[in-house]
Amino acid sequence: MKTWYNTIVPHRYLDWLKQAERDLGHARFSLERGDYEWACFAAQQAAEEAVKALHLFLGQEAWGHVVAKLLRELPIPVPEILIEKGKVLDGFSILPRYPNGFPLHTLASFRPRRLLPMPVRSLHSSVLRWPDRNEVEKALRAWAQKVRVEHPEILRIGYFGSYATESWGVGSDVDIVIVVAASKKPFMERPQDFDTTSLPVPADLFVYTAEEFAALKGKFSRVLREEAVWIVG
Repeated sequence: MKTWYNTIVPHRYLDWLKQAERDLGHARFSLERGDYEWACFAAQQAAEEAVKALHLFLGQEAWGHVVAKLLRELPIPVPEILIEKGKVLDGFSILPRYPNGFPLHTLASFRPRRLLPMPVRSLHSSVLRWPDRNEVEKALRAWAQKVRVEHPEILRIGYFGSYATESWGVGSDVDIVIVVAASKKPFMERPQDFDTTSLPVPADLFVYTAEEFAALKGKFSRVLREEAVWIVG
């Protein structure tokens, strides 16, 4: 069927859709093999590519890797349940990079991702600009105050990594650590409770109970001790 959409949009939306189908097949294959971390990663990739294909089909190009955000930016109504499912995929594709950053006896074999490119485009320039530390910290503080109201169990919020050490660059994400009084959810499911799509860069969330945080040892503990900038608590 010929519509005004595919008369003005490059045909490459089909390439994105085909790649989404391939990655979805990879997710299913990994799931059957028990490679759950890869199944999660491939499923999120497939969703991202499928939504970008739809953006192209509808006459616009989308940037970024956060499925929930990509869905919200579509020029058509999107059911809220799809956005919620996108948040789940995004939560499980943000991959902790230190095995000892997990509480004992939890899955700690996810593939690390250091860079999640999410260019910020100026309306008056063709240059892609990446947010600096001041911009990211200002957004983080506003976000932290909001989530603290929504989650009174929060004791502390801080950030570490490249933005804390002034080593950020194009493609850098922000690493956020949250300490809560207690949680009944498994470690890997806790980040799903926090919507980070309002932040100017992608975010990795590490959500610990106070007891788990006090028990942290090794390299990850040293990184937090030396780098973390605490903005709440």
